[in-house]
This record gives sequence, structure tokens and C-alpha cells, in this order.
Amino acid sequence: MPRQRFQLAFQPVCALLGLSVPIVFITNDSYVAYEFAMQRLGAFVDRQVEVGNYIQKADASEELVEKICAGLKKSPFAKRRIKDDYDATLRAIARRKKAAE
Repeated sequence: MPRQRFQLAFQPVCALLGLSVPIVFITNDSYVAYEFAMQRLGAFVDRQVEVGNYIQKADASEELVEKICAGLKKSPFAKRRIKDDYDATLRAIARRKKAAE
């Protein structure tokens, strides 16, 4: 979210400034507001795109995703449930990789 638009406490754990790969859908200096993080199933997101509530954009770069995920673990504003679900997702991915070996 652009800092200028919202009067929220600035969370420097994930400022989206000067990334090496330009991001088409982030046009201003911005940051991630982890206190508003929510989970959505892929089917939900796909449906929202179909009905026009969401606008499909290019995939985020690996650099951006890594930065957002690292900030999630550091942010004191992220809900415990979101952090726990993220950790569970990482464990599930690791189990799938191990099973595939």
C-alpha cells in the first residue's frame, strides 16, 4: 500500500523500494501492511478475477515474494494465525519435496 494514501504506522520490515526487478502493479514507494494479511484459496481468487472483483496482473518476482515472506516472520503486526499457517505451508512443501526424492 502506498504510504501516502493510508495513515498507518509504517512497518519498515517490508518496504517495497528500489527492487532490482521493476514491478508493474506497484507504482509508488510502498510497504506491506501485515496486520491486514488474509488467506485466500486459489479457487476463491480465480473466481474473483472471473467476476471482475480482482484484476489479474503478472506474477510477482521471486525477489518480491521472498521479501514479503521474510517480512511476515519479522512483523509484530502479523496475526499469529497467518504466521502459523505460513509455517505449516512451508512444512508441507518440504514434505512433498522429500517424498518426491
